[in-house]
Amino acid sequence: MVHILNYMHAITPSLTLGFSLMHMKQNGKNSWAYVGQYEWDKFKVNWCMNPFAPEKLVVGLVGLHGKRLNTYAEFKVDQTDKTEVLLGFKTKFIGGEVKGNIATTGKVQSVYRKFLGMFDMELQSGMDLFKPQEPCVFGVGLSMRQM
Repeated sequence: MVHILNYMHAITPSLTLGFSLMHMKQNGKNSWAYVGQYEWDKFKVNWCMNPFAPEKLVVGLVGLHGKRLNTYAEFKVDQTDKTEVLLGFKTKFIGGEVKGNIATTGKVQSVYRKFLGMFDMELQSGMDLFKPQEPCVFGVGLSMRQM
């Protein structure tokens, strides 16, 4: 059994801060996180600081460029103080969407999602630019959407 308490408070119309507390009864472990979001114009900055998670700090920037295009950047610091930056985009169109991103680790990913009534079909691809000897990976997924 897991007990979770989340609290978010709007400090100003643009700034929201909060925290999350978690207690796992099975192993007696506790965890907490501090979170926030700041909005200005077409951008949102989100952050989360959790000393026990695999990434102890995550800061993200999302750009909302109209109804069909979003861009994003994410900065992560893990438990060994190793950093990673991820840059990407998501564009929507009638009946589907395309997402793509590249990370400082050299990993590139893309996803094409097609909406088929109550189903979603995904075509995924990925590769590691720093390891050109490794093959590209491809995947197909089919899932049922909630209507």
